[in-house]
Amino acid sequence: MTTSSDAPKTEQRTSPTPDPGSDILRALLGLWQAAFDNHDAEAIAALFAPDVLFQGLTPPLRSGRDAVLDYYRNVPPGTTVLISNIEAISLTPEIVSGHAQVTFIEADRRQRPVCLSITAQNSTGQWQIKSYHASGVA
Repeated sequence: MTTSSDAPKTEQRTSPTPDPGSDILRALLGLWQAAFDNHDAEAIAALFAPDVLFQGLTPPLRSGRDAVLDYYRNVPPGTTVLISNIEAISLTPEIVSGHAQVTFIEADRRQRPVCLSITAQNSTGQWQIKSYHASGVA
């Protein structure tokens, strides 16, 4: 007679629960994209924490919201952005880290694919970008 303890054990697989960090990062990047496409440097800078660490596609390394504002003021007119493949994890209830594939489309339609890494923090009820790193894809 076979008992339940003698029965072969099977591994039960469940699909992972989506991390809420992905929704948070998707919303934050949606705001960033809208402001970027409208060439609204002030609105973009407002999405970043005052003490942000920022690495754009051009040197130097930057820190602080004013440096981010200056960076986005220098984006060539007519440049837009597409965002895909956003993934994120919640490190704590107030900190989310993730990445996305981004394609900058210049006014002449040339495309520049980029890997974007972001860490965001919820401070005083508002999610802000604390760390931003963009790297070009060869």
